[in-house]
Amino acid sequence: MARAQYWYDRMSGTKPAPTPPAKPTPPAPKPSANIDALADAVIRGEYGNGDERKRRLESNYAAVQKRVNEKLGIS
Repeated sequence: MARAQYWYDRMSGTKPAPTPPAKPTPPAPKPSANIDALADAVIRGEYGNGDERKRRLESNYAAVQKRVNEKLGIS
């Protein structure tokens, strides 16, 4: 994608827009972290999704994902 943008900018004579800074990622939770608070953070998207979420939630993943599903009404 960056290469396509480069060529587009060259052909159109425009300068690329500045890239916004990356959002800092919250630290991995401690094993004793509050499951409801973690579930709320997951719902807000603070822990990513898929493998990234599993990696960051570590041993709490199953309990947090179960609570997220309960809060969202997913069985």
